[in-house]
Amino acid sequence: LMIGYCLFPLAVFAATPVVTQVQALKFSNYTRLIFTVDDPEKYHVFTLTGPDRVVVDFNEAHLKADLKAIDFSGSPIQKVRTGHPQDNIYRIVFDAAVPVHIKKFITPDNNGHTIQLVVDVFPKESQEKIVTEAKPKIPEEKKVLPPVVKTVPKVVPPEVHKVVQAQKQKLQPTIQAPPANKPHTVVVVIDPGHGGKDPGTVSSHSEKEKDVVLNIALRLMDKINKEPNMRAVLTRNGDYFVSLRDRLKLARKDKADLFISIHADSYSREQFSGVSVYALSKHGATSEAARWLARRENFSELGGIEFGDLVDKSYILRSVLIDLAQTATITDSLYLGRHVVKELGKVAKLHKSWVEQAPFVVLKSPDIPSILVETGFLTNPTEEERLSDPAYRDKLAQALVNGIHHYLILHPIVGV
Repeated sequence: LMIGYCLFPLAVFAATPVVTQVQALKFSNYTRLIFTVDDPEKYHVFTLTGPDRVVVDFNEAHLKADLKAIDFSGSPIQKVRTGHPQDNIYRIVFDAAVPVHIKKFITPDNNGHTIQLVVDVFPKESQEKIVTEAKPKIPEEKKVLPPVVKTVPKVVPPEVHKVVQAQKQKLQPTIQAPPANKPHTVVVVIDPGHGGKDPGTVSSHSEKEKDVVLNIALRLMDKINKEPNMRAVLTRNGDYFVSLRDRLKLARKDKADLFISIHADSYSREQFSGVSVYALSKHGATSEAARWLARRENFSELGGIEFGDLVDKSYILRSVLIDLAQTATITDSLYLGRHVVKELGKVAKLHKSWVEQAPFVVLKSPDIPSILVETGFLTNPTEEERLSDPAYRDKLAQALVNGIHHYLILHPIVGV
């Protein structure tokens, strides 16, 4: 018992976050503070006035970094000090000479075991603007080429600005008119949900979602393959199981230009009905960006960006480029989804008349416009009957083709 009491404090201490390093990088119009820590959850960053200061609180943390070695000359920060406002909080305070505002984000460290909390400190008079996360809006379309997305998702250090500008051109393939002498075959990857050991929703009359969506997918494939300069690929063409991540890998392997996942909905109350269309949410994009940032050997190219040309330490540049690709892709997915919703509304009741957004795994390819279509509620007796009708399934497939076709007219995809 006495041995247990002796070891208990050591166990608690070992579980606390450890701040192993604090760095300050100075740029022309802001200062970047980088905290290397082994727990990404237990921190809080904010600013205070009177006097002006940036405060970083770590919950139950242990500091190993040497704060005295940090050089703040040429920055708005005058000095750094520490304190314990509460017993379980370790506070680092950066006193500023002028009013400041901040932007913060998390990125994996190079060793893959810790994370880095990055805090960018801007003088208030700086023209830099912090981009706040908002629900993406679908711009009104015109009978002309759509505008270039101008959202700047992260502050770009000056040393990577030129590279980002050069790579931006590679992220705009859908806004250029295709050359007349080189028609591009648009590859549409169709993903029938579930399969094999995973039946999906099962109706009261034993109609399985995996069978319904596969039949619709096969009809959609047949119709797409009859369109000029279009080709369809299925993630599964029979009753077998394919994991969600493997579906994404198949889409990338087949060089997909568009990705359409087909499902049938369910709900505990029978009165729920209608077709829904989903695109990826920003929350899903953010989590996927972290996943891509952590992968340093398993991919070489994303959205026209050659990651093989980047050294492993350039995590900031990687995060900026991935975010640029995702922003453009989510916008294209919303465009595609809106055309599909409009066409589906001509043949089926809509559950929602707009494109919804959710962090579905199968929509997370950062550079492939992707939508998920819920073709109806198998738990609704009326829709179960409709979804069992071959003629109705054919109408749904044709509506999907029409939506894709209208999207491609305004957003032609250029071959390379």
